[in-house]
Parts: sequence; C-alpha cells; structure tokens
Amino acid sequence: CGFNLTLASVLDDTFADFMEDMLRNSNFTPGCFVMEINEAHASQYPDETAVLCDALHRIGCKVALDGAGASVESYHLAAKLPVDIVKLDRGMMQGLRDNPVQMIMVETLHRIAEEAGKVTVATFIECDDTLRKARTLGIDYGQGLRLSQPRPLAELTPPPARWPAGADS
Repeated sequence: CGFNLTLASVLDDTFADFMEDMLRNSNFTPGCFVMEINEAHASQYPDETAVLCDALHRIGCKVALDGAGASVESYHLAAKLPVDIVKLDRGMMQGLRDNPVQMIMVETLHRIAEEAGKVTVATFIECDDTLRKARTLGIDYGQGLRLSQPRPLAELTPPPARWPAGADS
C-alpha cells in the first residue's frame, strides 16, 4: 500500500514516529507500506529526505522515489538516496513509445537504480507498446490502466507476480 507524502510530511521530523505509533496498533506489518517521496521534494531537500528514509526504514516501511526522471537530478537521487523503489515519471513513460532518446533515458535510470540495489516501477503503462518496451528494458514492475483498472481496496488479493500472465497479449 503506497502513500504519497506531502512536502510537510517529508520535512516533519516527527513523521516517522507518528507512522510507528499508527502501525503499532495495525493488523499490517510495516513492510506492507511504501512511503512515496516526490522527486521534486527530494531534489530540493535531499538531506532531510535521506534522514526520513532512514527513519522509515528503521520502523520497517519501504520508501519510493516517485516521479524519477522529471529532472536531471533524478539520476543522482536514484543512485544515492536510501530508497527501495524508483518510480519512473509519467512523462518518461508517455514518451517511451515514440522517442528513442526517451528510451535511452529510461534505460539509464533503470540501470542506475538496479546498480544501486533498488527496484524500478514503470508508471502510466496505458498500452501494449509501452508495456512491451518496459519489459524489454527490464523494468521490475509496472503500474497503469493496461495492467489493472482501479478498484476498491476490499477487492484486492495478494500481490501479483511481477507482470500479470497474458498482460502482453
């Protein structure tokens, strides 16, 4: 379950304590939760972001860099920030189909993340062509309407395999 953090939460030095208190009485383990930090916020406040990542890891949560690729700084952040997941920016994925330079940029960001021990998520997979290109590049996970329509939380089942069977047919 992912949560997009606001800049106020990223800069709040008590946020991780708050999360720990909330999770203490939860039926879920902290590892079920991914706190997503926007690339723009991480770029503007890298030291504060790193401190928050470490604090969230201490309580068992995962952390994602969301919107990676929106700026050149993303390549550095993907390599250096203590995040678990690098979610590729929607704009990068939208241009993947028709732009060979965009393909190289996505591949490079994925390879940096992979080398740094992080997994990548291709967002905004809306068509078969984008899905095939993301798979070809070795992106670890996908997110988008081509893979699954939004649905109520109550309907969710255990997480699927990396790519749903038949998703490229």
